[in-house]
Amino acid sequence: MSRERTQAARPLAAGERPSRLAIAPRGSLRRAVLAALLERPAHGYDLTNRLNRRMGPMLQADSRRVYEVLEQLQKEGLATSVEEQAAAAPHRRRRVFSLTALGRSTHSGWLRERQPLPLGGADIQALVAFSDPAQAAQLLEKLEEYELDCMEMQERTIEEDLERASWRSRMIGVTRAAVSEQLQAELRWIARVRREIEEYLALAG
Repeated sequence: MSRERTQAARPLAAGERPSRLAIAPRGSLRRAVLAALLERPAHGYDLTNRLNRRMGPMLQADSRRVYEVLEQLQKEGLATSVEEQAAAAPHRRRRVFSLTALGRSTHSGWLRERQPLPLGGADIQALVAFSDPAQAAQLLEKLEEYELDCMEMQERTIEEDLERASWRSRMIGVTRAAVSEQLQAELRWIARVRREIEEYLALAG
């Protein structure tokens, strides 16, 4: 198996163009950090690499933004940190963050609660990427909710009889078509996740 490598973001050199990969919305990054810390404690740089490896281009975070989220979680009592000696560099110390009981309950609450439309793709994918078998039942319920939401949104994109000759009607048509195609892709993804979960549970049982 090839080893995945992801580096934290660095300042752009002169004349260098920024990456076209999507930058994680702040709310999505917060949820992803909570999910990753639930999996195991981590320092900011390790957490950044783990998030980027796990989420891929859907959620790209740099270490500065991850540390901002960690600081905010700590202020809110959702996370705590301790200083530890770095194994590779004994003369250096780093802060390792972990979730508090309030942080764990906040993550569990988000898993249980119905989210308002539209639910960001990065949010639900963070839940899936950092889930474990014990959360399978809740995850299936969340996928069903998201599926219903996507179907409802797709109904809203049904094209009306527009005068195709006008510029506005043409642009409305292609915009609705793009949204419809994205929703269809999400529905296919939901079906695949559900199938993977059910196959795993059948084999584990």
